[in-house]
Amino acid sequence: MNQENAHQPGEPQHLRIVVLDDGDLVRELLKTLLQSMYQGIEIAEFADGDAAWAELSRQTPDLLITDYEHPGMKCEELLTRLAGMKNRCPVVLDSGHSETRVLDEFAPTIPRLSLNVEFVAKPYSFKQMQAVLARHLGPPTPAIPYHILPLR
Repeated sequence: MNQENAHQPGEPQHLRIVVLDDGDLVRELLKTLLQSMYQGIEIAEFADGDAAWAELSRQTPDLLITDYEHPGMKCEELLTRLAGMKNRCPVVLDSGHSETRVLDEFAPTIPRLSLNVEFVAKPYSFKQMQAVLARHLGPPTPAIPYHILPLR
């Protein structure tokens, strides 16, 4: 979590999240989960890397959640550019099994970028992603009870 957004547990906060995934359903599920966990959260959703980069270069979010494979700017270039920015954000890199070989080649280069990147394999459960989000964004400040969401 960015220092300017440090908060006390249960206290509402303003968080900005960028979600990059070419899957409409994945973006919608992540948006639903984020909104259920964090009151007043701002979510910018993108289906391609070029549009996401335009937002990332305009204003640094508190977290970037990105798929590995998507149209436009590829994940490697996006993360390399993000690493070159003065203000950086943590990254949750979620990826499906079909990209394992490519991701295996890319993963060893991530430490050289000096970014905080956490990998989450798809398919993941809401409960798994809730834990990842809490690690990066702090304890939930729900507007609605997030325990009503399926936790498979």
